[in-house]
Amino acid sequence: MPFLWDYLSRSYEYPLDKKRKTREKVYNVIAHFLPTSLSIHKIDLPLKPFDKPPLFEYLSFFTCISQYWVEDMKQLLIVNNEDDLYNDYKLKILEHEIFELIFNSCKKVKHFYWCTNIQLYLLDSAVPFLSNLCSIRLNLEVVTSIILLGISIFCRNLKEIEADYCDEDTSSLVTFIRVQKRLESLCLYIDNNIFLDNNIEEQNKLLSDVIKEKAENLKRITLKPDIVLILPTFIPSLTNLQYLVLNNDEGQFKEGKKWNKWEYYLSKAFFRDLRYLETLNIPNNIERLIIEKSGGKISKIILGHLLEQQDFPSYPIDNKKLIKLIYNKCQKLQSLSIDVNPINLDEIANIFTKCTQLEEIRFTTNNNVFPNGDDLLKIVSDLSPMSLREFTFGDKWNFSVKGLESFFDDWKRKNRMPITFIHYNDQWDERILWSDNHVEMVEKYRNERVIR
Repeated sequence: MPFLWDYLSRSYEYPLDKKRKTREKVYNVIAHFLPTSLSIHKIDLPLKPFDKPPLFEYLSFFTCISQYWVEDMKQLLIVNNEDDLYNDYKLKILEHEIFELIFNSCKKVKHFYWCTNIQLYLLDSAVPFLSNLCSIRLNLEVVTSIILLGISIFCRNLKEIEADYCDEDTSSLVTFIRVQKRLESLCLYIDNNIFLDNNIEEQNKLLSDVIKEKAENLKRITLKPDIVLILPTFIPSLTNLQYLVLNNDEGQFKEGKKWNKWEYYLSKAFFRDLRYLETLNIPNNIERLIIEKSGGKISKIILGHLLEQQDFPSYPIDNKKLIKLIYNKCQKLQSLSIDVNPINLDEIANIFTKCTQLEEIRFTTNNNVFPNGDDLLKIVSDLSPMSLREFTFGDKWNFSVKGLESFFDDWKRKNRMPITFIHYNDQWDERILWSDNHVEMVEKYRNERVIR
């Protein structure tokens, strides 16, 4: 029972993914612990009372709380009656009581997703709850500066902060970050509409300075979706960084002067403990510099390039340099996702011979490979290490049916471990385990003409 309700607390961060009936059942159980005094406000809960009192204090098993399930719960428990003038009032009363219940009952909660403008920290029961948190996610579209400063009084032992939609006034967020004593992980969502006023340099510097203050203890950094808005002066101070995500999917790729600053500060850095690297839409030379400055311990790399990047005349050469650097520098690599120009298959072969701990690979390409991509299948079959168990390919590789049949037959003949073979495009992927379904898969793709 503790395991089940702990799982529910973590999986309900986005409850609308679940069926309505399932959510209603969960919320009805929780409603048994709400005060009966709600009836004074014409709120009669639970909707379906149990014959006997609940056997467990279910909320005591929660480790994660999201405002989304609180919002969903109150909407499902109170029937929306447009003729009822007290509907909004009842929703507010119920929300208040749900949070009182959470703060009093959820003693094990370590993660809280705060996306309400209610000043919850003013509740007496909130103080021990907030003081016990290790991780918090803040939606700064609704969480005001006053709330941030208010919870800064109690939340000072956080290990992880995730801030979405940082607004034009970052001073309160900076204060919130600064007071943390144990901060190890920081995720910032910096929108490209944020710094449009004349205060851009000052706001930029405030964030950069506070990251630099905390840099020595930071193990994880995630910046998105326009990373050039951040002044990278803190980069050389990230001496213990293990996890780095630079997602620039909404930012400009051709920001020469700003990328020059990143290149300058990266040249002064050394990421001796870096284990995970993920990038999207950043220049190839910046990716290479990060890998060059790592300590050779990277086990997972995810590198994504938008179509605009792959259309540059220099892309095939840059891609070759990047792949070459990976197999020379990252020989402890276990998982690799990368765009591959088809002319660089010889370098892919070197990855398999030098990165002998590879377990997962994902190769995409912007170029339709004609007549087919069977050369890649042959390289994977002949040279991949025995540890490989998952192979994902983009739909432009155009494997032939004969090439697929040969791949699966060779794999089975060599008595290798089962491999999950995934056909991927932007909308879906399809997972096939060769040992059970390889004939079926080949026939399916033959009929659908996905593979030519």
